[in-house]
Amino acid sequence: MHSIADPRRWAHPLVAVAAAAILGDATATAWPLTIPAAVAVIASVAGGIAFRSAWMRWAAAVLFALSLSHLRADAVYRPYVPAEHVAALELPRRVMIDAEVARSPERRASGWRLVLDVRAIGGDPRSRPASGRVALSLRASQQPWARGDRLRGVLRLRRPRNFGNPGEFDYVGWMARRSVYVTAFAYDDAGLERLPGPGPGIFARWRADVARLMGEHGGAREAALLRALVVGMAADLPAGMREAFARAGVSHILAISGLHVGFVAATGYLVFRWLLARSEALLLWLVVPKVAAALSLLPVLLYAGIAGSNVATWRAVAMAALALIGVVADRQRQLSVALAAAALGLLVLSPGVSAEVSFQLSFVAVGALLIATESFRRWWKPWADERLLHLQPRRARWLRASLGYGLIAMTALLATMPLVALHFQRVSAMAPVANLVATPLLASIVVPLGLAAALLAPLSESAAGVLVRAAALRA
Repeated sequence: MHSIADPRRWAHPLVAVAAAAILGDATATAWPLTIPAAVAVIASVAGGIAFRSAWMRWAAAVLFALSLSHLRADAVYRPYVPAEHVAALELPRRVMIDAEVARSPERRASGWRLVLDVRAIGGDPRSRPASGRVALSLRASQQPWARGDRLRGVLRLRRPRNFGNPGEFDYVGWMARRSVYVTAFAYDDAGLERLPGPGPGIFARWRADVARLMGEHGGAREAALLRALVVGMAADLPAGMREAFARAGVSHILAISGLHVGFVAATGYLVFRWLLARSEALLLWLVVPKVAAALSLLPVLLYAGIAGSNVATWRAVAMAALALIGVVADRQRQLSVALAAAALGLLVLSPGVSAEVSFQLSFVAVGALLIATESFRRWWKPWADERLLHLQPRRARWLRASLGYGLIAMTALLATMPLVALHFQRVSAMAPVANLVATPLLASIVVPLGLAAALLAPLSESAAGVLVRAAALRA
């Protein structure tokens, strides 16, 4: 069996298909090759049917993934909109809209953002059905908006636009990937009519309860940091704290990603394995590690429900699920294939996602870590045997853990540094030291305590409050 560091492992057909799909998805941002891509889809399907060689069929599969992913992403950036879609209106213009709040309101540093599913436009009696999404920015809000609420009012609609500066953030593309092609702005919501809907779902209420609990049992600064670290609510972070994290090169800690999901998966696995091992009958009848891995998917999915939806979170959930499934299917070593499958899954669910910074950082970091950790494993055994470290097991464990942690921290940092420089135009000289110090402090103390409080909150708010206070002391 080839190692992860072996180039032959990365030549697995599924890895090649995923790489082609990412390339096709990425090129749609700037180069609309709709007709050539459509011809390539037809040619690849015909070739896959006609070819008898397995390698030729895989080549057809690669071409199919490349061209189809390009077409799907192109449909996101340059969509066909029917006549009743709000994007088909002559914009900008003021219009009465009747809409439903499609997502939980997003708190931002500059105010609030509501994503609206439009149901009708125009006032009575000339109202007519309409469709499409509008992103409404509010500088201030006095009404308790929630997902499912009805909104009626006059808004000035316009198309999102970029300023045209070299290297600027692609705001138009970012909105398109969220199916938003029309925006609106209002200073406040005083002139908007709100009709309460069914209220937020169970996960939204859970998330809000955890955020409230952190505010009640921690100071303003500590509560803001805990909300960002545990439930992904970063809007309340003071600007000074954000800048401090950015200068230190540890802003990635504030994003809900592999650090959090991996901890939940590992903890769930250890807990379920320990519980199952208490029974001799279960030990005899079940393969306990596999059952524990399967059961660990439950806390991972529960945590994803309260952590909010973003690419990094769902990439981490996909990777954790595939890793746990690999344990069940005895495929623990095929992590490069699991990474490829996770990328394909995200591309299927979210065309255009390759342009997201979090997607790029996540997959570059994980890919580099797979290569580095396997290389370290292959290097460690002969090096340790040469120095007879097996005669000093305690020292060997401590040394391996220390070297392994340093390798992981530095590999992720160095692998993502070019992307950070490209997207954010800054690289911190303090990042190597800060990552070695801040990451373990938050990962081993603050995040676990915050996650435990979040999971315990529905059962006992008083017990969860104790954990929040303990986490706040370390934050």
